[in-house]
Amino acid sequence: MKELNEEYQKQNEQIIKKNDELKELHQQLKDKADELEKQRIKAVELTKVKSEFLASMSHELRTPLISILGLTELLIKDGSVVVKAKDRLNIVHRNGKRLLSLITNILEFSKFESGKIEVKKESFLLNDTLEEIYPNIHQITSEKNLELHFDMEKNSSVLLNTDRSKLEQVLINLLVNAVKFTEVGSVQLGIKLINGSDIEFSVTDTGIGISEENKKIIFSEFKQVDGSASRKYGGAGLGLAICKKYVELLGGTLSLQSTLGEGSRFYFVLPEAVLDVVEIKEHQFLTITDPEKEKRLTKSILIINDNSDSQKLIGDYLASYDYDVIITSNSDDGLKLAKEKLPYAVIFNPFINEGNLWSFIPSMKSYSETRYIPIVLTIIVEEEKVGWEPGVFDFIIEKINFNEFNELISKVESHFEKNIRKIVFVDTNHDEYEAFKKSFGDTFDVAIISSSTDVNKKIRNEQPHLVIIDITTFMEQSLQIIYDISQDRLLKNVPVILKLPKLLTHDQVERLNIKFKEIALTVKSHPMDVLKVLRDRLKIDDDVTNRKNNLIEEVYTNEQKNYHLKSENNKDSKPTILIVDDNNDALFTIGEFVKEMNCNTIFAHNGMECLLTLNHVEPDLIFLDIMMPQMDGFETIKQIRKEKKFENIPVIALTAYAMLDNKEVIEKNGFNDLVTKPINSQVLASKLKKYLKAKVG
Repeated sequence: MKELNEEYQKQNEQIIKKNDELKELHQQLKDKADELEKQRIKAVELTKVKSEFLASMSHELRTPLISILGLTELLIKDGSVVVKAKDRLNIVHRNGKRLLSLITNILEFSKFESGKIEVKKESFLLNDTLEEIYPNIHQITSEKNLELHFDMEKNSSVLLNTDRSKLEQVLINLLVNAVKFTEVGSVQLGIKLINGSDIEFSVTDTGIGISEENKKIIFSEFKQVDGSASRKYGGAGLGLAICKKYVELLGGTLSLQSTLGEGSRFYFVLPEAVLDVVEIKEHQFLTITDPEKEKRLTKSILIINDNSDSQKLIGDYLASYDYDVIITSNSDDGLKLAKEKLPYAVIFNPFINEGNLWSFIPSMKSYSETRYIPIVLTIIVEEEKVGWEPGVFDFIIEKINFNEFNELISKVESHFEKNIRKIVFVDTNHDEYEAFKKSFGDTFDVAIISSSTDVNKKIRNEQPHLVIIDITTFMEQSLQIIYDISQDRLLKNVPVILKLPKLLTHDQVERLNIKFKEIALTVKSHPMDVLKVLRDRLKIDDDVTNRKNNLIEEVYTNEQKNYHLKSENNKDSKPTILIVDDNNDALFTIGEFVKEMNCNTIFAHNGMECLLTLNHVEPDLIFLDIMMPQMDGFETIKQIRKEKKFENIPVIALTAYAMLDNKEVIEKNGFNDLVTKPINSQVLASKLKKYLKAKVG
């Protein structure tokens, strides 16, 4: 009993000790809970203060901005103001309106957080609201050469009962957003009555589309699909969030349908909002067209590629040169589109999952309407960020058609601007070679290489004007031969024609595609280099770039035409400044500052255009924006510094991105200096004087 009692006493002491620990833990949890409650109350108070501050500051910012916009508009309309000044004022007015829109969105968002949003229903004709919206949206679509459609019943309008200002803001935000993310094609506002009392609004575009992952965040506040330094599209990430909240306040739900690379559709239904349908005369906004756009003949290019990054890279590049871009991810659809659209060229990536290049080409060549459409191979390995453009000019299917061969030669001679006399066949079909000699012996000097050893050495010895390679004979070695030709100083400008069978086996296709990738990884060309070869293959004129920038083109036409005539030996000539920025207004503004410093200006709209421009001119200094699409400033400066002839050109970074406002980061990446946006003219002038010294007045 004594032992049991002692054991009991020990257990009792342990229980008392544990109880004390639990009491202490309970007190700690209570203290933590009290602290969390205090923090919660503080956070609520801070949120309220923040919302009140945002609302107050937005009002404070709007007041002077409205005066600036109003007076600027009066100056634009003033007949006594010179044209050059009006050009500058238009830039001020357009960017002022953009700033006002951003401030308005911040103000509206702060109202949501402070709970001050009210729904004020009124009765109004929908057409009256649409007529107010249309001119502003039509202006920005015209600037981007997009088509704008308001799709609704003609000769009638709908009498609605809802909050007019909120509906108008939703439609404007959705339409502006659609225009922002669309480079080629159209933007459409659709309006449809449902059951007589409900009305559906939809905004559809042919823009970049939204991935499944980004659909989850697209309606979140301050969220943007692409927040990287190369983000092409501006904004605060509030527009869609505000649209969603407004639509919900009006009793609807904002929904999204989107396919990456094809476009998006935002739509919502306002229930019980329709009071009546009223007959009216046809409204002007329903019939406005752009006669200049209708007159313009746009070349279309079909891209067959199932990688969204490659689609965007090539598509945006071609769209920047005013090409109408058609994109598909499989060869069957590509063939249908080729027959339907008859594009100027087809760009094919052999690595697509659905269909293959080697059956697509024979199919294209079998139809009379598509057989002469150029097929350009572009291989981009996205995971490695490398690519290769094989440089095959054309294809012959199965055997040479002697009746059509002269036409093929004419195409080659026209493109390469040289006469074709010496032709080398890399082939084992001696019968076809002899038949060719018999038919064209007096016209061409021909030779055949049928051995697989030292092929390129034998080709070089022949010094041909054209090489025709039979892929059936040499299979993947054919691609190696093409690569070796492109790397040979004496042969790299010799056009190559590839002869294909009507059908290759699955194993042969796999072997060829593996070789394609192997060469691309060996070459290690940047995707920009692929675009450069693509530009040469399509004979894209560099001056086409400026067609979409009429204001800059009008002001600087003479300078742009003559910049390449600058003499390196003329010590008294004006310095030439290359300005690289994807924002046209920024280009214009910086160009105006630079011109005031007695300098010539050259413009590029992205890193790719910058590098292409440097092939033709060596500027005295480069202003290079950091935030650009496809190739940002860091990648561009890396490519520039690879060239020894450019190593002494001062390159000054331009950035409005707060995280990049660090001179050490800039200099570490190869820049000489940094200028932050908004641009201060005195700072810009001091940088020019520092790096150009006595050349600047």
